[in-house]
Amino acid sequence: MSELGHDRASSVAQISRRGFLGATAAATAALALSGCSPTDSENTLELGETGSLEEGEWVALPCNCGVCCNIGYVVDNMVVRQKTDDTGEDTDENPQNRCCVRGRMSRQRYMGADRLKYPMKRKNWQPGGVNFHGELRGRDEWERISWDEALDLVAGEVKRIMDNYGPKSFFCGVSGDGHGGGAAGGQVTRLLNAMGGCVYVWGTQSYGGIPVVSTFMEGDPWSYGMMETQDVFTACKADTAIIFGLAAGSLANSWYRAMKHAGVRFIVIDPWFSGQTEQVADMWVPVRPGTDGALLLGMAYHMIENNLHDQEFLDAYTVGFDADHMPEDATTNENFKDYVLGAYDETPKTPEWASEICGVSPDKIRELAEIATSASPLIWRSTQAPARTENGQNYTQLFYAVGWMTGNVGFEGAEVAMANPQSVGMGSSMILPGSPGIEIVTNPICEGPAEVSMLDKGGYDPEKFYGLPYGGAWEAIVSGKYTDFVHGEQPIDIRCIWKINSCSPLNQFSGASKGIEAFRKVEFVVTSDLFMTSDCEYSDIVLPAASFWETPWSNAGQVMPLNPRALFFGGKQVIEPLFEAKDDVWMEEELAKRLDIDPKLIRNISWEQASYNVLATTQVMKDDFSGMEPLAAITQEDIDEFGVEGTPQEGRVPIKELLEQGYYAAQRSPDDPYAITPKRADYRNDPVANPRNTPSGKYEIYSQSLTNYMEIYGTTPVVEPLPKYRPADEGYEQTFANWETKEKGEYPFQVISTHSARSVHSSFHNVRQLNEVHANNLMINANDAAALGLEQDETVLVTSKHGKILRRVNITPRIMPGVLMIGEGNWINLNEEGIDEGGSANILAGGHVVGHGHQPWNTCLVKVEKWDGEPLLPDCQRPYRTFDFE
Repeated sequence: MSELGHDRASSVAQISRRGFLGATAAATAALALSGCSPTDSENTLELGETGSLEEGEWVALPCNCGVCCNIGYVVDNMVVRQKTDDTGEDTDENPQNRCCVRGRMSRQRYMGADRLKYPMKRKNWQPGGVNFHGELRGRDEWERISWDEALDLVAGEVKRIMDNYGPKSFFCGVSGDGHGGGAAGGQVTRLLNAMGGCVYVWGTQSYGGIPVVSTFMEGDPWSYGMMETQDVFTACKADTAIIFGLAAGSLANSWYRAMKHAGVRFIVIDPWFSGQTEQVADMWVPVRPGTDGALLLGMAYHMIENNLHDQEFLDAYTVGFDADHMPEDATTNENFKDYVLGAYDETPKTPEWASEICGVSPDKIRELAEIATSASPLIWRSTQAPARTENGQNYTQLFYAVGWMTGNVGFEGAEVAMANPQSVGMGSSMILPGSPGIEIVTNPICEGPAEVSMLDKGGYDPEKFYGLPYGGAWEAIVSGKYTDFVHGEQPIDIRCIWKINSCSPLNQFSGASKGIEAFRKVEFVVTSDLFMTSDCEYSDIVLPAASFWETPWSNAGQVMPLNPRALFFGGKQVIEPLFEAKDDVWMEEELAKRLDIDPKLIRNISWEQASYNVLATTQVMKDDFSGMEPLAAITQEDIDEFGVEGTPQEGRVPIKELLEQGYYAAQRSPDDPYAITPKRADYRNDPVANPRNTPSGKYEIYSQSLTNYMEIYGTTPVVEPLPKYRPADEGYEQTFANWETKEKGEYPFQVISTHSARSVHSSFHNVRQLNEVHANNLMINANDAAALGLEQDETVLVTSKHGKILRRVNITPRIMPGVLMIGEGNWINLNEEGIDEGGSANILAGGHVVGHGHQPWNTCLVKVEKWDGEPLLPDCQRPYRTFDFE
């Protein structure tokens, strides 16, 4: 194998289905004995009896993140080669959709030796809710059972629990991880919804403290900036980009590359020196996690003291900056300027004050303030990562307030925005995705899931049940009670954890140690997955799921969400399901039959019809940019040949041609007539005619409505209407036993968890080639390692007040002192002592319910000690989780 997963021409792995089954078993044994990477001979699999290079075809391959950015060569039901998008010339204006390293390893994942092959039952589990031996979950042996037996057992338990305890006894953690979804409508508990519902989760996993704060201060749940209505052409007109928490996917890297070519200066403020930072940054400013707000206040102080801020902009377009421009609904007389100067707490927020907290020198803080107020146009951007803290909402308030002090709103190359840079595209809405036309049964008892906030649903309704918060779900299941907004403490009695067509809640929710308690407490746990994941290990029935490649539905049609100008389309299944794998919707259909539920409530149309619907309703920008038109040209002969219902239509490209090429991209140029209006230009040009969606119609630095709305959630501490710095619970200040003397406490290190280059959340964690290239060891600063007497790759015990993990260390100058980093997504693997040898970041993170239910992943305190037990093997050398049955 080459590093990026492309096969050498001399060792093309092309085999028949029969050959694959034997070859994967042999490869497993060879890898276990030989180390991380197989040799060329071990990786060379002979052609099957019917396989040959001439018999294959290139097809678009959907990937785990829901994006199609690579193409596979299929021979005899095997994907034997992969390549990334190579259509057209790769330019700054129209970049190719380059596949990331994980996508390039999809063949190694989906066709891996550790795929779940058969339905399985935990040996000591018995149905009926009495002798289920929950304490053995995660420790028990497994036995192979038939599909009929598995489905009968699941149906029986569902009926028993539903009849005895009702729909609120079923917990389904729905989030952004998993193996299913695509055009099928994502992770939806169709069967449970058809039976009366289940308990979802509310809050936000990825977005931190941004959405609600942005809604009330800025007027939108997001301020996407350039990825919404601007594009790379206007971004390249910026003088400087100051970015808090840089992280980027391949398309965003193309965007940043174009900006670098145009001469834009990049300043990155982040605790670690990422690969993206290395590629683009002219200046890296390391800052302690959760203290960005202090840094911002230090910058604001220098701006105010030296009259560097844009007072005219603040007067005309904001409220709350100073005493002369307060909103009418303010309940206090506090304003931001006086707070910064120390009027209310006798603490001026000087650069020296900020430096003690955030770790950035006073002179560097002053330099940043002067750059931010002199560079024009300025891109002032934050990703979600700095807001994934316990005080993330306070950070969001301060980010907007200081950003608006620069006045960089509403003209070309300028923005004040909080957004995900992976979603930066080359223009907005060049292609509008079609609809599969499937009817999804909604949950009749639980309003949700509300991934961003309840605001997406039109606001809070006290008569509705919203489910359990992400950060408090496990505690609620274990304790039997939860706090429900304005209603206070309420009882909850979860009897079943359901993970069919769903996420990986045990591995991916915070407070995983408490999650294991929850999994062991309930009467029944059923899981579907591709592999023996952490959730599967703590289940009673495990069902082998088909991958994206093995179901026509997941490949029914994919519009690139990370690039609004491109579409990959696969109208057919790539390969047949391996072993006894079945798609999740089939599982629910078969269970519905056993439970006297109409299967049409699970799937109301055929996969072929859904696939056709997606492409038939997809629209593309007209050549003259005057509006949209159908992408696919369809004849009656096409409809008859496909065996679907439809109406002939004119379109840009014949439908058969689209199916054959599997890809379409709209083209852009700097001088095309698709004019891009700078974000908020309408507001800046005429704020009276184009007010913001806030009570004052302006940007609200002081937002009373924010505080009023946050009272609904009932979380503490209360978010004040004025942006202020508040030390985070489990933040930097709490690493000290005594702040004044700077005596360190029991947990002296801050640990942050990032999206690992080797996984998409927990997916791809088991791909050995990725484990070898991206080890995801605990990153520690070289000075800290020396003080602890640690050597490279040594095993350490990392302990928080929530749990313990073992991890090999990566000693580096790329992380600031006092801060540790580990990528999220590692599969939990508890040893007999209750220590996680898998290195899951969520074992260390506690389950917190803060703000609007956002996850404070990056506020966690730990201590690090040398491990005196057996050292850990590298992940790429650990045994596969496989099962052999007689």
